[in-house]
Amino acid sequence: MNNPPKEESIHFNRTALLNRCDGDIRMANKLLKLSKTAFATYIKNLALCIDEKDFNMSKSWAHTIKGAALNMSFDLLAQKAAEINSLQEPDFEKMKRLAMELKDAFSLVLNELTRFEQPGKCP
Repeated sequence: MNNPPKEESIHFNRTALLNRCDGDIRMANKLLKLSKTAFATYIKNLALCIDEKDFNMSKSWAHTIKGAALNMSFDLLAQKAAEINSLQEPDFEKMKRLAMELKDAFSLVLNELTRFEQPGKCP
């Protein structure tokens, strides 16, 4: 028996996103599609800034990721970005580790999103 996917997870809260979109599934799907490339770029930029040991820009990218993730209901991704953003002093080894966890969380989000894609819907 095929069980439908659970709507809420620590990676993606579909119900919360649909509520933000006033129940408009088309809008939610558009946002999800756009977010896939946007977050990949944000995470790449974060990693580059950490590699260059630019503390302020690293925190800025983490802040951007946190806000965007909260808006998209990517809860675990937001949590990982918040951990980086909350650092008060440069600790680039810790930031690298957290950035890897953030990248892994994004992979989990992408896996979760494929479970919710609505085939046959107009993009």
